[in-house]
Amino acid sequence: MQDAVRFFGFDKHPFTLTPDYSFFFLSKKHAEVAKGISTGVLQQRGVFMLTGEVGTGKTLTSRVLVEKLSKHFYVAYILNPFLSPDGLVRNIAEEFGISQIPERLDALITKLHFFLIEAMKSGKGAVVFIDEAQHLSDVSLEMLRVLSNLETNNKKLLQFVLVGQKELIDKLSKRHLRQLAQRVAIKYELGPLSLAETHDYIFHRIKQAGGLGKVEFNRLAILQVHRLTKGYPRSINILLDNVFNIAAQKQKKVIDIKTINAGFKNMLPFPLRFLPIYLFRGIKL
Repeated sequence: MQDAVRFFGFDKHPFTLTPDYSFFFLSKKHAEVAKGISTGVLQQRGVFMLTGEVGTGKTLTSRVLVEKLSKHFYVAYILNPFLSPDGLVRNIAEEFGISQIPERLDALITKLHFFLIEAMKSGKGAVVFIDEAQHLSDVSLEMLRVLSNLETNNKKLLQFVLVGQKELIDKLSKRHLRQLAQRVAIKYELGPLSLAETHDYIFHRIKQAGGLGKVEFNRLAILQVHRLTKGYPRSINILLDNVFNIAAQKQKKVIDIKTINAGFKNMLPFPLRFLPIYLFRGIKL
C-alpha cells in the first residue's frame, strides 16, 4: 500500500486490517454499544455480552471501551480464549499487575479477591474483556461464573465483557451454563453498516489518514462497495486496500465501479466465505 499512500498523498494507510483506535467510526449502533456497556460497567451491572459476525468491528469497539474505562478501572484484556480455568485466572491476575502469583488455584483466587478489595478501597473497579469468547470451554465459562461471585454487599468486585461471534449466544444457552447466562445484564449485537454509514465510514477513514480532498469516488462507486461487502467494515477495508493499490498503479485519482470490481477480483476468494452467490451475477471482473 506504500505506493498508494504516496500517490494519493495520505499520511498513513486508511484501510488497514489492524485495529486502530484513531480510525474508530462511531456509527449509531457502535455509539449505542459503547455508551451502553460503559454505563453498565459504571453502574456495576456485572456481566455484558457483545456479539456480531466476523468483521463488524467488535474488537475495535472493545478497544475503545478499554481506553475509556481504564481511567476508573483496572482492565484485563484476554486475547486467548483457549486457556484452561487455571490459565484464565492467572492471565487475569497478570493483566492486573498482581505480583508473586501463587501456584495453587484456590490461593490465587484468594489473592485476586484481596487485590480487588484493595482496589475498591482506592476507588477503582476491575473489568475483564475476553475476545473471541465463543471459544471459551464450558469449564472456563464456569470459572467466570465463580469469579463473578467476588463482590461485597453492594458492589461487584469483578465485571466481565464477553466479546464474540453469535455462537457465544448458543453456548450460553446450554442448560448447565444457565447460571452464567442469567448474570448477563446487557447484551448487544453489532451488524453491518447501512449504505449511508458505508459512505461515512469510507470518508471518515480517508480523513483520518490525511486524504480528504485527495481522492474522489464516482457517484455509484460507494453503492458498489456496499453491494459487494454488505457493509461489513473488515470487508470494506480489504476491498479498498486492493482498490487503492490498483488506482495508484493506473494513476487514477477518481475511483469508479470498474476499479471497485477489479479490487473485488483481487480479494477473491475471501468474500466467497461471507457473501451470497447472487452478488456475483452481472459483475464484470
